[in-house]
Amino acid sequence: MYDITDWFLNDDSLYGINIVDSIAELKNKLNFDGLTLIGHEHYGYYYMPDGYRWGFCNEIIDEIGIDFDKLSVNVVFKNEGGHYVLDGKKIHEILDFLNDNFIKWTAIKSVDTQYLMVKIVSNNIVLIFNVYEGTLSKIVKSNMQL
Repeated sequence: MYDITDWFLNDDSLYGINIVDSIAELKNKLNFDGLTLIGHEHYGYYYMPDGYRWGFCNEIIDEIGIDFDKLSVNVVFKNEGGHYVLDGKKIHEILDFLNDNFIKWTAIKSVDTQYLMVKIVSNNIVLIFNVYEGTLSKIVKSNMQL
């Protein structure tokens, strides 16, 4: 079980890694042998076996995310009611959770109709849902303005 509450709400690090950290810092803080490179050594993603990923360009991390399709641990969000497990939840369950916890969100207009993207208003976190499965596919924090 991995608690993402502080990362999700307070712009804290994920596994001690932040956006704009260098790839060298990622390699120092995590077991580099356990990371898989998708892309090229100068741009792409490093995946951990449990589904967490760090996107980078020019040796600088510009995206941090969780790929629920590759996830091997429960991702939880702490609230007053205890722990809320995010993986396996349907679109309406996640949106209900956000609304119940007064987390403001907005849908992002996209040409990709296979995915519904929802941005958390207070930060650059985007929840990506697979429309055909009806489930949460990824949570991504990026330095890109959407």
